[in-house]
Amino acid sequence: MALNNLDTFLPLLSTPDTKKKLQIGSDLLNYLSIEDNSLECENLSAFIDLIIHWLNNSNFKVAQNGLEVLAHFAVRLKEDLRPYTSSIIGPTIDRLGDSKACVREQAKILLNRLMTFVSSPQIILEKLMPAFTHKNWKAREEICLFLQQCLLRYGVVGSTNGQLYVSKFVSSLVTLVSDPNVQVRDTSMTTLVEIYKHVGDRLRNEILRKHANMQQHKLQTLIAKFDEIAQTGDATTVSSRINNANNKFVTGGLIMGNQQISEAYQSRVHLKANIVYPFHYHL
Repeated sequence: MALNNLDTFLPLLSTPDTKKKLQIGSDLLNYLSIEDNSLECENLSAFIDLIIHWLNNSNFKVAQNGLEVLAHFAVRLKEDLRPYTSSIIGPTIDRLGDSKACVREQAKILLNRLMTFVSSPQIILEKLMPAFTHKNWKAREEICLFLQQCLLRYGVVGSTNGQLYVSKFVSSLVTLVSDPNVQVRDTSMTTLVEIYKHVGDRLRNEILRKHANMQQHKLQTLIAKFDEIAQTGDATTVSSRINNANNKFVTGGLIMGNQQISEAYQSRVHLKANIVYPFHYHL
């Protein structure tokens, strides 16, 4: 049977034979690589659902092929794929923790395609929140790395053309600073430092206000890293990136310098008091 449209592929997708599934995946990817080939299908919903099931396959190559097929669909279908986003995100989070680097990379490619063509970066990141508490430590590490990539790519609201509100992710990152896995601990702390580069002391004050009960030595280490960024100027929150159209926060409140942090918080960690940030940031 000639595989010349999606309808001819559909009855083959559910085969339990791994070798056949791999061959079908290869043929389907070849078909999708030709832009002129139609994505019309009598039952597109069933087609997409079956491909989503591939993401849970025990064979890493089948899972990788499924991720790649969905990445093609994201580019071609755009907003029409949006109703399936939640169904796609769950197994994609699992694949972020895959033992194979090629599968993890393909999962991130799919997520980037969803952000670019199907939905928005903010919505996709918020749907990825379960990854921060995933039972697989590699998935927890990878979501931190992916968030770092998104910060560089999309920026933070308040900077020039920034798109992300990052406050929703701070609590999860602070929790991961005490993760049982050392790689997760290190990566989450690095991610908080990257956020600090974008939003400045807004993040410092948020952590001291809401997470002052974190382990003291970890809090000291984190604040020391913030101080280093502040003193060296290694930050993206320079005046050229701040939107000065007005001086109001979306969330309200002023950015305080180290001198203005309450004595109650200073009693938990020694803060250097010679840096004051005059800018306003969105977190």
